[in-house]
This record gives sequence, structure tokens and C-alpha cells, in this order.
Amino acid sequence: NIDVDELYWYPTTEQADKREGTYPGLYDYEGAFSLGFFAGISVEHDYVTIDLNGHTLSQDPVFYFQQRFFAIIEMASQPFVPGEGPANWGAFDLVYPSNIIIKDGTLGLSSHQGIHGLNNAVVTISNVNAMNFDVAGIQCNAC
Repeated sequence: NIDVDELYWYPTTEQADKREGTYPGLYDYEGAFSLGFFAGISVEHDYVTIDLNGHTLSQDPVFYFQQRFFAIIEMASQPFVPGEGPANWGAFDLVYPSNIIIKDGTLGLSSHQGIHGLNNAVVTISNVNAMNFDVAGIQCNAC
């Protein structure tokens, strides 16, 4: 049964490589997933609206202890600009989207941020409650 009012994000076998059974970041130490799944949702296009429709989106409690670097919503294709951060995130396929709307809901448990962005322009966050985060509810670098 799925509790439609509270959704938890956790990597699943459906996200794994069909040939090798591994998911991005499990054995790779470079690229966007060098430390595993860094976000539940990564916004990688302009003009995106995320309407939580009154629901709560949280990191699964088990995954919270496994993945200590996680944003529920990441507004970029990787969590750091090239040359920064704890890993080699890669310098290609960088996306810093603009014109993003996030609205109407709650962002729950996260081992890092509820919402994190990099170099974004025109971001509107309305009627969103962020709670149970370890670092910041909302953090936007160079936005």
C-alpha cells in the first residue's frame, strides 16, 4: 500500500542497469552520481513546475542513513559546480535551469537539503514547508 499523503524516495531495482544490476554511483567515483543518488528529483530543464499538490515528499528513513548527501529537489544536473565539492562531479552536461516553480506541499526528511540550486534564475517557491533536513530547508548558490 502507498500512503498517497506521504511519499518516500529510495533507489529501486527498476533504476538499476539491466545488464549489471547496479545503479549510478554504486561503483563509479566520477560524474554526476559519484556519491550515489544526490536527489529525489533533479530539475534539468527550463520552465518546470513542481506542484506537490498538498503532499509530503521525503527521503526514505533507511536511505537517509545510507546516503548522507541528498536533496529532495535539486535544481541542477549535479550538486556542485565543476572543481568544487567532495567528488569529481564532471564538467560536461552542466544544466542550471531557470524559470522554476515549486509549490503547495511539504518537503520532509532529507540528509542535506529540501531544495538545492546552483546558478538558477527566476525561481519561485510558494506555500512550501521544509522540515527534518540536516543542512538547509532551501539553499541556492549563485542564484
